[in-house]
Amino acid sequence: MKHFLLATLLLLGFVCEARPMRPRVFRHLPRKIERIRPPSWKQIAAGGVALGTVVGAYKVSDGVQQGMKCAAEKNPEQFIGLLGRLTLPFRFVLWCISLAGSVWIALKMYRKYHTRNRKGETEK
Repeated sequence: MKHFLLATLLLLGFVCEARPMRPRVFRHLPRKIERIRPPSWKQIAAGGVALGTVVGAYKVSDGVQQGMKCAAEKNPEQFIGLLGRLTLPFRFVLWCISLAGSVWIALKMYRKYHTRNRKGETEK
């Protein structure tokens, strides 16, 4: 996977550096293709940083996967605790989102009921 990403980034870099064919060969291509500029050092550096991030995440996830397999095989009881600690941030975010959604719905309902009673429309 990482070799494919590296090859793709290198190929894109070489394509950006390439000069376009002469207009007499490809007359149907628009004139804008003649003005292709080579990438600046900032674009090359950004591509390298992106590739490094992807490869780093791939390596870290591979290490975490191997560690989880090893923990599950050797000590299943600790694996359950490890899994709980790993999913804690995701559970916290999901609880916060659900709490915020509940508060939002409750405020909408309160405002609707409160404005109805303020206008003098009481339910019978």
